[in-house]
Amino acid sequence: MQQQPAALEPRISAPAGNTGQLDESIRVLAAALGPLQGTTERLARLVDRLPDRKRRGQALPG
Repeated sequence: MQQQPAALEPRISAPAGNTGQLDESIRVLAAALGPLQGTTERLARLVDRLPDRKRRGQALPG
């Protein structure tokens, strides 16, 4: 099944347009997620400094 190049053009141009939209969406998501990643890392460091919650329920020796 061989098709003429002119018949293939509409089939090729539609995915090419979708690729451009996906590229823009990826840029928007990257711009939004970059600051969130930094915030998450800082929050994780803060949580690591908190006292261990497992010990709160245990009786103190002595």
